[in-house]
Amino acid sequence: MKFLNELSRVVTRHNGKPANLRTAAKRKGTNRFVYMLTSVLEAKYRTDAEAAADIYGVEPTHPKYRKLKSRVKEHLVRSLFSLQIQSPRNSTVVVSFYNCITNATCARILVLLGARNMGVALAHKTLLKAQEAHLFDIVLQCAKLLRSHYSLVGLEKQFLQYNDIVMAMIRIQEAELESERLLEHLMVKYARSTSKKGEFEGLAASSLTLLGQIKEQYPTYTVMMNYFRVKSLYYQIARDFYATISACEEAEEYYQKYPQFATKQRLAELALVKMVAFLHLRDYARGSQNAQRCLELYTPGSNNWLAFMEYYFLLALHSHNFKEAVGIFRDVSMHPRFQIIPEFKQEIWRVNEGYLNYIFESGWEETLSDEVDMLRKRFNVHKFLNEVPVFSKDKRGMNVSILILQILFLLERGQLDAIASRTDALRVYSSRYLRRDENYRSELFIRMLLTMESKSFDYKKTLVATQGYHTRLLATAQGKHGSLDGTEVIPFELLWDRILLKLKKGVGMYIA
Repeated sequence: MKFLNELSRVVTRHNGKPANLRTAAKRKGTNRFVYMLTSVLEAKYRTDAEAAADIYGVEPTHPKYRKLKSRVKEHLVRSLFSLQIQSPRNSTVVVSFYNCITNATCARILVLLGARNMGVALAHKTLLKAQEAHLFDIVLQCAKLLRSHYSLVGLEKQFLQYNDIVMAMIRIQEAELESERLLEHLMVKYARSTSKKGEFEGLAASSLTLLGQIKEQYPTYTVMMNYFRVKSLYYQIARDFYATISACEEAEEYYQKYPQFATKQRLAELALVKMVAFLHLRDYARGSQNAQRCLELYTPGSNNWLAFMEYYFLLALHSHNFKEAVGIFRDVSMHPRFQIIPEFKQEIWRVNEGYLNYIFESGWEETLSDEVDMLRKRFNVHKFLNEVPVFSKDKRGMNVSILILQILFLLERGQLDAIASRTDALRVYSSRYLRRDENYRSELFIRMLLTMESKSFDYKKTLVATQGYHTRLLATAQGKHGSLDGTEVIPFELLWDRILLKLKKGVGMYIA
């Protein structure tokens, strides 16, 4: 059902809900097709079980339900050829692509069904539009149809003209495919591989060099877009965030020069990368400017919006804008799509919720509100403290964040004996999973926590014994390129200030 719902969202987004079907839909007994179609378009069902039970009173595996579902799906797929694509929400690129690909497909169908003259005329028109939009795969499709047509009617001049276009498009398509391969290979390695940072840098550097050569010969929109993405990703891997910002600004200049290629999604992507770079550099003012740009461009509830909101939340915490952080958490957790996002994404937000609660419980932020009260009531600290993170390489950052947060709560509540098991887990986790080059700040902070425990939570002894670690931690925060660790929901130096303040005041037993 989730695929059917996704398809229906596309149709209703552009064509609206079919009001003319609603009356017929009431007659479920006589027209179940219309009833199910309308129900799907109105997002009535979350699962096949709900739909099958409502329509037929059967299980979703029943043949008559499966046949009906297939008919509805085929109808929605066919309706993709008649979307009202001309709307403010769609960029020039999207509109051009939709019109060209539907017209190119229709041209082939017309020729196939015997309406050759109309098909050829439509292919001519579509080819010119596709050339303007840099949609060279569609240009190739139309040129092949026209080359075949002129060979059949014996017009050699026109045949050779379109043959030249076909051969040129093949070369361009090979260049674009290679640019896509370079980007996608880098992205899949970056997302999944356990290789070291140096290996990523080498692959990114070589990919960038090759793309630079490709773009000199074939500066198409696709090649340029992939070049800018690889360049930005290379500097992110190298943790050179000033260069990352420059790469994004270079891409923005390109889109200003060629506004017909500037989609909302691409501009939002650039703003997001810049926002994260400014977050690393502790330039919260310019980070906030790009966050506002993202809010203007992303659609609430979309996957990209959810990804952006994770970083927007961190930006709010890091800049001490706790009230804004509460609002961000509310907007995400209360959104209807939150319940269907992947479990690991929901877990990230549960950890975020925990850090918000620590901020208010520790007195870091004293401004309370009804919204804050509700936030604190719904978060079960006792349950959180009894959860044991599952050790996993894929969750290295999240597990460290959870263990650190548990120590913060236990310290706040004076439950010092319980801290030992967490510090033991951090010690083991650090030796097994954290990378010295990429998690240097985590390493320093974990050593500071271990030292605090070894000094029996004595303020003066802890302060003296951790001075070297603290100096190095501050040095990374003030470095040339910035170096926030992926495990930091709140910067470690700020958390350490709160810990020292707590130790100085004394860590007596917590009274609820």
